[in-house]
Amino acid sequence: MAGGVNVSSPVNTAQNPDKTRYSTVNPIGPEGTKATSWLVSATGNFDLGDFTLTSITGYSFFRSNIVNNFDQSIPGGGFTANSVYNSYPEHFRQWSQEVRLLSPTGQRFEYIVGAYYDQSLYQLTQLGGFNIASLNYFGLLNTEFRQRAESFSVFGQGTFNVTDDLRLIGSLRYTTIDKRGAFWGRLRYGPFALRPVNTTANGEIKGEDNFDPSITAQYDVSDQIMVYATYGRGSKSGGFVSNTYGTTNSTFIYRPEKSENYEVGVKSTFADGRVVLNLSAYDTSFKDLQVSVYNPTISTYQTTNAASASSKGVEGSLSLFPMRNFDITLAAAYQDAKYDDYPGAACLASQPITQCNPAVPASIAANNIAGAPLQHASKWSGTLQVHQKIELDNDMMIDWRAAASGRSKFFNADNQAPTFGVQKGYTKIDLRVQYGPEDERWHVAFVGKNLTDELTTGSSFNLPAPITAVPRAILYLEEGRTLSLEAGLRF
Repeated sequence: MAGGVNVSSPVNTAQNPDKTRYSTVNPIGPEGTKATSWLVSATGNFDLGDFTLTSITGYSFFRSNIVNNFDQSIPGGGFTANSVYNSYPEHFRQWSQEVRLLSPTGQRFEYIVGAYYDQSLYQLTQLGGFNIASLNYFGLLNTEFRQRAESFSVFGQGTFNVTDDLRLIGSLRYTTIDKRGAFWGRLRYGPFALRPVNTTANGEIKGEDNFDPSITAQYDVSDQIMVYATYGRGSKSGGFVSNTYGTTNSTFIYRPEKSENYEVGVKSTFADGRVVLNLSAYDTSFKDLQVSVYNPTISTYQTTNAASASSKGVEGSLSLFPMRNFDITLAAAYQDAKYDDYPGAACLASQPITQCNPAVPASIAANNIAGAPLQHASKWSGTLQVHQKIELDNDMMIDWRAAASGRSKFFNADNQAPTFGVQKGYTKIDLRVQYGPEDERWHVAFVGKNLTDELTTGSSFNLPAPITAVPRAILYLEEGRTLSLEAGLRF
């Protein structure tokens, strides 16, 4: 079963996804994803004395349609003719141009400067339907969204070699963004109670300016050990709520997101390169974090801004090269990611109704979930990888790689329900075995992903009444076990 397919599950039990589905064919068409995409780029490098001028021209295009049919029976409940479905036809195209100038290398001060420009068009249609025979509840909703965007940035990075062992690296990027968006939503047919979806919205983000600097100090303690410290700021542009029923001008635009990051670390090599050890610690804070929250009242997702959030953690990796053509890599990470301040947040499932009542707007407006963990954030994650090349006669070889990757539990439901909203910790095992000549002119390979067929979910939410006859959890399955053969030829 491909990833992204949803299955039904009870709302009062822990996630226990199953591949069995009870969905029925919907009026929009067969379930699945169809996509066509193009990415074309032209790169030119020109020598200007000791300098290098680089030009990169790009064009990208994609057209896709995703059709979902929400599974309409709780396992064990039997087949039902009810159906809830939606589709998302999308169209995007973008043209971009980047120019960079690279200074001569090997100097005390080295730098790169450049400029970037792009313009794009994005269109999204949403169709959402429901057919609940037991409630005599039928309807089809439709939204249309169109966005034109334009961005321009100039950037530069310089490295000052203070001594042979000490380097200072600084960068600055300035970006200005213009966006224009238009939205309308309508109820094609259905209950009068849903008439508020007949709305329109228009908005403009004009001259959104972002300055993103960073500075890094690197020091070679010895030939084998380098320590560093980094400070940097980042930004993500604001945007428009593109597919939420009932959107109006007042809820159409969400603000840009800002981040600030501190990081220290060490990179080291020992035993004549047979041992590589890297460690780092970071502290990242977010302002106006952009979050997507499922609103059960209107059965759709909304993008809003949380006031502030933070993520602190430690990461490390250890690579061993005990013999020729054989290596082992272990990587692990710990992070603590949470909201520091989030007034007006939707109610969490763990909050008593006396603290936050989803049916009372004033209760939500007064709600603050500061201290709650961020969605999709595990405390622990790690990977163990073993890789070997086996040389054969006639300059042929077998190149195999096995990896086990895992993470601890995390919330993948917006309301952080302690039952259906928690993906438990898991480990997945991948294997790739390649055969071919050592110069890799051609190859054939066996590729196995998630060999133990560990069923995990990318997201979950509560599909409520009256959109469905009986409230149920909808779990989106990630890709299960896949086995494939691959062949490649280099010209």
